[in-house]
Amino acid sequence: MKFTSTALLLLGALLVGRATQAADAVNGIVALVGDSVITYEQVERLIARAIELERAKYPNQPDNLRRAVAEARKAGVETLINRRLILEDFKELKVSLPETLIEKNVEEEIKQRYGERTVLAKSLQQEGVTFESFRKEIREQFIEAVMRNRNVPRDILVSPGRIEKFYRENIEKYQIPDQVKLRMIVIDKTRTPADATRLGREILSKLDDGADFAEMAAVYSDGSQAREGGSWGWVDRKVLREDLADVAFQLPAGKRSDLIEKAEGVYIMLVEENRIAHVRPIDEVREEIERTLVVTERMRLQKAWIDKLRKKQFIRTIVN
Repeated sequence: MKFTSTALLLLGALLVGRATQAADAVNGIVALVGDSVITYEQVERLIARAIELERAKYPNQPDNLRRAVAEARKAGVETLINRRLILEDFKELKVSLPETLIEKNVEEEIKQRYGERTVLAKSLQQEGVTFESFRKEIREQFIEAVMRNRNVPRDILVSPGRIEKFYRENIEKYQIPDQVKLRMIVIDKTRTPADATRLGREILSKLDDGADFAEMAAVYSDGSQAREGGSWGWVDRKVLREDLADVAFQLPAGKRSDLIEKAEGVYIMLVEENRIAHVRPIDEVREEIERTLVVTERMRLQKAWIDKLRKKQFIRTIVN
């Protein structure tokens, strides 16, 4: 771990600054990596979109939102620490990037995120960020991507033997329980409490006369799958309520139920196909396993690389 005089001076100042909350707010520093600092503002900019999504997810759950924001902030700090480590590693290579390449990436980023420069300018002004800071961020992201590709190859070969070994050791992941391909008409009694049963019997009569089940579901069903003709696709028992599952899994392929009356509504089921429990054959899941193993190996290589970089630099997190 490398301790520079600048880093030690910064750390000393920050440790003194932690004596009061006010001092923390003034320096705005959340972490040190070598001679570089990571600021609260950088973290907040990085996680801004994630925070918006969390607020939409937990509009009336302040405790859950607080935990989600804290986790996002923690992840943001780690992301920026790793980026700074990677940038330091890039510096040690003593290579330069053509400015034309950086400009190309800046233009592509503007086009993808903002459409045009005028929109970018307004957005940066609202955020209090200069164009040079924006350009620097794009440059650093590009360098990070280049270094990741250099140290964590994307083309990782997985041997057939390793795939077969993973399949054998994780066979339970590929076990498929009994399933039925199901369509269902649901008539909600809260909408038509007096007429639900009568309507259900009218639908049964039309089905007996040859009406198409999917068309009847699209017209009459209150279920969320009505637009798809009442189709639930392939389901196993745990997808359905136990009492409804008992009916569905007793029906032969191509047969429908009688009217199923419950307190909340009435149901009519059609089982289009049955599929007995089985294990997916390895040829069916080979590509899926290969993708899993490639991702796992890339994560392992990335962790080993970042761990190596961490040993070379002084790192201090100021705010957890």
